[in-house]
Amino acid sequence: MSKRCDESRRCKPSFVRFLTAITLFSLWLIFSLSPASTLAATPPAQPASGPGGADYAHRSVSTSIHGFGDLQYYLFEPDNPKPQTAPLIVFTHGYGGTNPASYGAWIEHIVRRGNIVIYPKYQSLTSMIGGSFRYTSNCISSVQDALEVLKTAGHVKPDLDKFATVGHSYGGILTVNIAALAQKSGLPAPRAVMSVQPGVTPAMPLEDLSLIPPDALLIVVVGDRDLVVGNKDAKKIFRLTRQIPLDNKDYIIMVSDTHGTPRLSADHFAPTSLATIGGLLPDPGRIVPDYGRIVPAALRPYLSGESLGPDFPSFLPDAEGTIPEFGGIFGAYFQNLADKVRSSTSEEDDLSNPDTLWPDPSILMTDSGLLLPSAPSTAASVNLGSFIPMFGTNALDYYCLWKLFDALTDAAFYGKNREYALGNTQQQRYMGEWSDGKPVKELIVTDNP
Repeated sequence: MSKRCDESRRCKPSFVRFLTAITLFSLWLIFSLSPASTLAATPPAQPASGPGGADYAHRSVSTSIHGFGDLQYYLFEPDNPKPQTAPLIVFTHGYGGTNPASYGAWIEHIVRRGNIVIYPKYQSLTSMIGGSFRYTSNCISSVQDALEVLKTAGHVKPDLDKFATVGHSYGGILTVNIAALAQKSGLPAPRAVMSVQPGVTPAMPLEDLSLIPPDALLIVVVGDRDLVVGNKDAKKIFRLTRQIPLDNKDYIIMVSDTHGTPRLSADHFAPTSLATIGGLLPDPGRIVPDYGRIVPAALRPYLSGESLGPDFPSFLPDAEGTIPEFGGIFGAYFQNLADKVRSSTSEEDDLSNPDTLWPDPSILMTDSGLLLPSAPSTAASVNLGSFIPMFGTNALDYYCLWKLFDALTDAAFYGKNREYALGNTQQQRYMGEWSDGKPVKELIVTDNP
């Protein structure tokens, strides 16, 4: 064999390797520049203006604390510049969320738009078990006292013709209860009411909702992954407010979207937004919740919806448009407990008396030990808000909860932005776009839940 042939054989493998390397590099370059290989899409940021937006009329919030025990409440007033008058909002928290930092970002948003916010504490460690029958009256007493405080020097004067209530979870029940009893209790007539993921009855009883003024605007919001309270009480509230015309109320479903990162999960804790307010509250790092103290690891994915997959359909309308009903983990628990207690009482027992319905608080703690916190030894210094998982803000806040309540109060107080709150309009359903241009899944709006 010739020397030339030997050299060609030695060169051929080198050429093949070179050609292969060029090909692989070209493929890598093409792939790296393709949309499929780019970083995961991010959710939309807060809009610059409009309902839910960041065009604030005030630069800061003035904060003060009043009252004691279950009747303690926080006052948040707009400042810099300080207005002479402002609309009045009552914000009612979920079970255990007595520290307003649980909803800090949302409260600050409402106040910096030019509203006074009253945040009733309504419960303490000693009343968390068996005390729910007093929560509505506690809230009303706090609001009554706040109205007197706001008359004193140094406070923003409330515009009592512009009064609204909003609440989450237990607070979602309380917000409609306050609206129902407002005029009977000497409070202003509510012009707007928003109940977010309300629950749970019968532990948190509903008042006669037919007493809510028929000209009030009402929104009831649920999450498609809310396994804590489900949608049963939300449907009940919507159906028990027949005096409000359908044109003035909507039942709305927040829809989860896992297209990008971080994902948007419409679970029970979507409305929480941990933040300090007005410099009064402690650093958020000191009140980061210890989720493990109330929910064991095996149950956490179910409460947050993590185990449900991206297309979980349980609370979404089926092909016929019917929305399945679910009372939630806590709803089922409390209903079963109430049935058990009722079955063990005589006909002569007064079941409206909380001491009868909850004869022994240890029953609740024993049966629900996996889901509710037991009282720690240093109970006096416990921050109850730390028992509730809190998360940052995202598109579910900006484009759903904040947008809806901003627009609802704008429509009720000023006759504007109604299309962002009611009517199943494109503006109401719109949830912004992921960074890659894909629209976030829209809200589902119905008058027939």
